[in-house]
Amino acid sequence: ESITIPNSITEIEERAFRMCSSLNNIAIPNKVTKIGPFAFEQCNSLESIIIPNSVAELSQGVLYGCVNLKTIYCKSSTPPVGEYQMCLGIPEECIIYVPMGTSNAYKEDMEWRRFKHDIVEMSSKASAKTGEYTDSKTIQFQKIAEKFAILTWFLSKQYITICFIQRITS
Repeated sequence: ESITIPNSITEIEERAFRMCSSLNNIAIPNKVTKIGPFAFEQCNSLESIIIPNSVAELSQGVLYGCVNLKTIYCKSSTPPVGEYQMCLGIPEECIIYVPMGTSNAYKEDMEWRRFKHDIVEMSSKASAKTGEYTDSKTIQFQKIAEKFAILTWFLSKQYITICFIQRITS
């Protein structure tokens, strides 16, 4: 399941989604500035989380025990302040996607550095006319209809098709 948090929410409280075993993906609204302690503790099915640039603080154990977490999308150019063991218990191979030019800041941050080999910069710009997309990994940008496109990431010898279709504007 995916959960849509209302845009009026500004803080996710302590243990708000604790042990929510059916939660697969969550996108946090842009007005949220803080995620409380253990907010997603032991969400064993959680695979992906999108943290908007409005989030300045990730509290202690916020992703504690999310054993199936594969991707964290951090949209902030400054790493959110992470309290002690904010990501304890998540897989070492979890990939952290960050804005272009910010990977060093994340890799040097006390709480984010354990993922230093899995921090990937993403550009938000793709050219619909040329089909090119630049990133630190190989990415294919494919126009699939008059106004839509799909992005495919090639990581190592595997590939991941991103589960969103972007509307192309002229």
